[in-house]
Amino acid sequence: MQIYVTELTSDWISRLSDEIGLGEPIQRLLQSSTRLSVRKLRCIPAYPSLLVIRFEWLVTNIPIFLVVRRFCTQGYHNAFYRISVKPTAVRHYIEAVRQNNAKIVDHGNVDWFDVTPVSLNSVLLDGWARQPHVIIISNSIAGSMSDFHIRMGDDNQNGIHNESCPEYDMYVKNELSTLNFSAAIMNFFTIHDQYPFDLGANENEWDVIEKIVDSTLDHEAATIYRQTVDESHKSNDGRISLGFLSFQHMFAEFPIVIARQTEQIILHNEKPAPYGYRWANASHAVVNSSYSKANRVINNNFTSINHLIDQQCQIITLDSD
Repeated sequence: MQIYVTELTSDWISRLSDEIGLGEPIQRLLQSSTRLSVRKLRCIPAYPSLLVIRFEWLVTNIPIFLVVRRFCTQGYHNAFYRISVKPTAVRHYIEAVRQNNAKIVDHGNVDWFDVTPVSLNSVLLDGWARQPHVIIISNSIAGSMSDFHIRMGDDNQNGIHNESCPEYDMYVKNELSTLNFSAAIMNFFTIHDQYPFDLGANENEWDVIEKIVDSTLDHEAATIYRQTVDESHKSNDGRISLGFLSFQHMFAEFPIVIARQTEQIILHNEKPAPYGYRWANASHAVVNSSYSKANRVINNNFTSINHLIDQQCQIITLDSD
């Protein structure tokens, strides 16, 4: 069954690239980058997958709901954003990619997506929140991933901070208000681990992807990829930084489901836990096994995001050795 699921998701994204008007170069990119684990689980890496998925977002205008959890010295804050494509802003890009697939690596402009802040009450009450969305959960802290893990595991960690907070206000003003969503998600999946298993002796996954992009798209596209990887590794000194935005989960759901869970977390002043989880005690978290009926009504437009979940999360669990 595990092998079948990974084959299904890999085959699906290959078909998707054809359905949304991408050509032979993208097919070669997907095929050349696909690898099998020692358990015969098939994986298309994060970066090529995201290229196709983001293009689908732009072509079909899939609604996106972004949750940002920003940590401050007094606790943490939640911010909610509706994200939608601006068709007129991406029209020329879509045409350019269909004529030359190498153009797909463009990180994108700030005006490609409309990023609209919404209140928790709006998500709880408005009709749009009862429609399926791609949900993106993200975290942000003035520090590294290690600092984030320390805060998450601290028994004395403060809960939600709803009072006036200069730290948070500055973050919203200087960072979120000017968010280039397209570039942010491209950067993240460029530097993310590309495969959830080791490729083999002396193989660096980012070098592997660079060579494949060079041979299937063109040298300019590979150069853009390498520059992003190098700049990130240099600026973070080999660490993953959460200073601006780090994506934690991506899945299909009703925004109101996320809002109701957030409401309960605030009501009980719980310390932060990954969405979909509940703290069982001071040192353990257990999976919340209740699934929303949204998972039974999501149509094929949202299968794309589930592909990333299957390949970047499920395989990590199944093939961690």
